[in-house]
This record gives sequence, C-alpha cells and structure tokens, in this order.
Amino acid sequence: FPGIGPLVGSSCAKGGRYRPRRLKDRISRTTIDLIVPTNRVRTKRMSRWVRVAAVADCPPGSSLETVAEDRIVALYNVGGQFYALDGVCPHQGGPLGKGCLTGEVVTCPWHGWQFNVTTGQHTFSPSVRQPRFEVRVEDNDVYVLLD
Repeated sequence: FPGIGPLVGSSCAKGGRYRPRRLKDRISRTTIDLIVPTNRVRTKRMSRWVRVAAVADCPPGSSLETVAEDRIVALYNVGGQFYALDGVCPHQGGPLGKGCLTGEVVTCPWHGWQFNVTTGQHTFSPSVRQPRFEVRVEDNDVYVLLD
C-alpha cells in the first residue's frame, strides 16, 4: 500500500540500538485486515514422494546429504536398507548426511551428537528425536515421503 513505508525499522544508522517499530503504530486496523484476512482458509499440503538419489549413490554402510524440494535430507544405507532423517542436526545445525555412519548410528561431524538412523532417537537423551522420512526404493531410485 502506498504511503505505509517499512513495517520495521531501526535507529542503527544514527548509532542507536535496534528497536523494531510496532505494527499497530504504523497502520490502521482496516489496513491490517486488508493485508492479512482473518477468514483465510488454510489448506494442508498433501504428502508426496520425492526422488532424492539413485541406489548406486549411497552404497551399504554410507550416508548421503541431499535436498528434497526445500528440505535437507540425510540418507543412510544400513545393510541394503535405506533410512532418511532430517539432515540438520538439532544441536547447532550440523550436516547429519555428512556424518560418520557406524552400524545404525550416525555421528554429527560438527559436535559429535549421535542418532540411531532407523528410529531418529538420540543415543544419550531420550527426549531428543530427529524427524524421519518414510523411504521407498523403486526402479533403482530412492524416494522419501514429504508432508
């Protein structure tokens, strides 16, 4: 909308500290209703199978970091069976797909956090579980199910 200007700003250019401007101080309630309608219907995305690799790209006993649409996926081959976890370690964002796979356990290369790739369970803390993806192999391609 013309004349509204930025919704957030700072006084950093003047040497002050960052102070976000409040939305309600910048525009009227009517304008907010025009920008963000309150009666918007939210639709749930359908689950879909996405190809992440060829079977040959991830031989038994190895791991592979790959991207499925907008998600980083860590793919593991444990004795010919494929497993997939969210590829970002919850500790500090390390690349789990580039970690060391020993049996069913992957070790994050950044700080050593370990997860069972078959369950997503952290090996030391029962409260930490890495999100998993369902995996299927079809025509020598590996697919993961995204929500």
